[in-house]
This record gives sequence, structure tokens and C-alpha cells, in this order.
Amino acid sequence: MEYPLSIAVVAIAIAAVGPGRLSLDRPFRWRHGGWVPATVAVCLGGIGAVIVLALKQ
Repeated sequence: MEYPLSIAVVAIAIAAVGPGRLSLDRPFRWRHGGWVPATVAVCLGGIGAVIVLALKQ
């Protein structure tokens, strides 16, 4: 539980802060980060987790 939680926290932090200078996400409009990209990242991660758990059963 601790490892996936720490990965999720890091992903949310990166989405909130924005990508770095060498990131592949730099050309996209969410390159500056903020609450909206962080919320989208959390929602997409939750949807992905639900799909994985549904397929596992």
C-alpha cells in the first residue's frame, strides 16, 4: 500500500507543479501545472485503478 500511495503523491505533485524543462509534456497547454491538471491526473488515475480492479476480478 505504501509504494502505490507514494507513487500517487509524486504524480499529483508533478501535475500540480508542472513538467520540467526536459519533459515530454512541455508542448501541451497544461505545461504550467496547477489545480486543474492535478485534478485531471487524480481522476484519470482513479478511473485507471477502477478498470484494473474490474479486470482483475
